[in-house]
Amino acid sequence: FGARWAALGVDFEMYGKDHSTNTPIYDSICRALGERAPEHFTYELFLDDKGQKISKSSGNGISIDEWLTYASTESLSYFMYGKPKTAKRLYFDVIPRAMDEYHQQLQAYPGQDLTQQLANPVFHIHNGDVPVSNMVVSFSMLLNLASVASAHDKDVLWGFIRNYAPEASPETHPDLDAAAGYAVKYYEDFVAP
Repeated sequence: FGARWAALGVDFEMYGKDHSTNTPIYDSICRALGERAPEHFTYELFLDDKGQKISKSSGNGISIDEWLTYASTESLSYFMYGKPKTAKRLYFDVIPRAMDEYHQQLQAYPGQDLTQQLANPVFHIHNGDVPVSNMVVSFSMLLNLASVASAHDKDVLWGFIRNYAPEASPETHPDLDAAAGYAVKYYEDFVAP
C-alpha cells in the first residue's frame, strides 16, 4: 500500500482496524519513496446481530446491494455516518431504524438553528443541500401495515396511506412511494416466510 500511496499521490486513507497494525510500515515505504504519508482514518469493524465480526467467507453480514434492496441509499449513508470509530452491528433488523431516523433528522432540519443544522447528519450526507422529507408515514408503520395486510404490492399500502394522508400520492411523495416498495420487499423476505 505504501508504494501505491506514493505512486498515486494518496493524501487520505481509510481502513478497518484490522489493517491498522501495518500502517507504520506503509507510511515508511511511502516516505522512503520520497512522498508524504497520507492522513489516516481507522474505522471499527462491522459486527453481525450476535456481535461477531462480519466475514465474507462465513456469510454472516449484509452487502450494500442487499441494504439497497430494502432501503434508500441515504439511509445507508445515515447508518454509516454515526460514530465512525465504534463497531457497528450491521444486520437486516437495523434497516428500519436507520430509515426512520434518517427521515426524523430530515424533518427536524428546517426548524433547527445553524449550529444544530451543522451537527445534523443530513447536512453532511447531502453536502449542505438538504432535501425536504415527504414521509408522512414512518417506515416502521409501513412495515407494520405490510404485515397486517399481507401486502405483496405497494398499492395495497397506498390504500392505507391515503386514508391517513389524503393529500399524498406516489407522484407528490416519491420518497414515501419508494419506502412503500421497500416495506413490501422487506415484508416478503423477512416477515412473511
